[in-house]
Amino acid sequence: MGIEKGFEIILHAGNAKSMALESIAFAEINEFEKAKQELEKADKELVLAHQVHKDILDLLANGQKIDVDLILAHALDHLSSAELICILAQKFIHLYERIGGK
Repeated sequence: MGIEKGFEIILHAGNAKSMALESIAFAEINEFEKAKQELEKADKELVLAHQVHKDILDLLANGQKIDVDLILAHALDHLSSAELICILAQKFIHLYERIGGK
């Protein structure tokens, strides 16, 4: 169970990171609407990753044993870094708007 859920988190967190970095790339070239759209997609992927994480916590809370292995630990690391990158992407977009003339 832990491995499958771990890979689900890795999938969605990885998508979120890629989309957030893409949003920064759009902001760098003053494509702010595209940057914001890409960041919205990243946020949706984060929600999906968090839902899987919540599902794991619900199972644990209900007494089900979950194997916490390297994949699950790696997945949670991905989730944490994806959250941080999304937060920073939002800040970068704001900064590029300020210096880019909008």
